[in-house]
This record gives sequence, structure tokens and C-alpha cells, in this order.
Amino acid sequence: MQMARTPMVSISKLIVIEQLWPEAPKPNVPDYLPADVESMMLEAEEVRLGKNFRSARATYRTVLDIATKELCPTRRGKRLRLIDRIDRLAKEHRITPALAEWAHAVRAITNESAHTAELVSREEAAEVAEITRMMLVYLFELPERVRLASKKRTANGPAAIATDGTAPLALPAPTEG
Repeated sequence: MQMARTPMVSISKLIVIEQLWPEAPKPNVPDYLPADVESMMLEAEEVRLGKNFRSARATYRTVLDIATKELCPTRRGKRLRLIDRIDRLAKEHRITPALAEWAHAVRAITNESAHTAELVSREEAAEVAEITRMMLVYLFELPERVRLASKKRTANGPAAIATDGTAPLALPAPTEG
């Protein structure tokens, strides 16, 4: 005796996922980056969020390399090494001594690990990510935010500038002299 087969019914059209909890972490990429720096930072963030910490750490070094090349392309037609570009940015006061020290630490750590099979923890990758992010904010985002705020202030006066969309930013008037 054969049993009658019940046809399969798909319920996927009946289920709607409105929200996942906890939310998946999202890449944290500063604003106002040059396209190649932004692309590489997004890649580094995605690699880190994918839990490939060793590869992420190396990719953050590449971000620093590309970012510093944007600001210090060559000297007398010769490309500078990352160590020299970091020193040049510090000498020109484009980064603080503390940021230069951090950038050198990232350079040294990532250079060493590029030649070993050493494991990299989530925390170590997160630390390099944060240092890289701070460098990019300092080198690209903050100068552009200041430029835009200054431009807006010049056009509309100090009350037109808001940092969070609600509170005006009171910048001192430019001094002549």
C-alpha cells in the first residue's frame, strides 16, 4: 500500500526578518578620504570584521602606506619609505608626535608579523585598526571638516555652522594681520 505524498509547501514567503539582534558590526571608515585610501580602509575593516585578524593587521598597514603616499608622494623623484613619510608628516607638524609614534609602532609590528606565522588576536587587530582610523581622521577628515566649516561660516556667518545638526559651532573670527 502506497501512502499519498503531501506536496511540499514553502513558508519562506511567509517569514519576514525585520531586524537582527545583535546587529552585525559595520565597517568604521572616516569621512573625506581619497578614493584609494577609502577603498583600502573599507577592505581592512571588512577583513577584520570577517575575523581574519592577521590579514586585517597587514591591510591596515597598507592603508597607512597609501594614505602617507597621498600626502608625501616623492622627494626629488624618489619614493619615500613609510618610515620616512611618517617622519616627514611629523616634522611638518601634519601629525602629532604621539600619532607619529603610534604610526611607527604599527609599521614595526606589521612589518615583523608579515614575515612570521604569528597569530594575531582580535584585540591586536582592533588596536591597529583604531590607530589607523585616528591617523586618517587627523590627516584627512579633520582638515576637510575645518575647511567646510570655515567656508560655511564665511558664506553664512557663525550661526550657520552646526557640529551635530542642532548646536552652532562658535569659531573665532579670522584675524587680519
